[in-house]
Amino acid sequence: MDSIESPMFTRFGNQFVGTGSQQTFDLSYGLSGITQWDDKYFVIYNEQELISEFGQFTKGISSGRPTITFTQGPPDQAKIFTWRTTIFFQEFMKSVMK
Repeated sequence: MDSIESPMFTRFGNQFVGTGSQQTFDLSYGLSGITQWDDKYFVIYNEQELISEFGQFTKGISSGRPTITFTQGPPDQAKIFTWRTTIFFQEFMKSVMK
């Protein structure tokens, strides 16, 4: 049987409050089996805004969930917003789609 892939998108927003020292923030929702960040699965729409406001950060995965780690922790009481989309592929069997 052949199968096809259909892209599925889920949008998530996260809000964090800086402590002045915390550098790593875990984002909501992950994908099963993901062990490293891959831009084909995760997109941070306001990435440039975050860099402009809080400086450079790296993207990673911890326990299957996306994380962002700033080079320097955002200032105390700073509000950090992320708008992220998780992209994944759902296999559908052609026989089911008939």
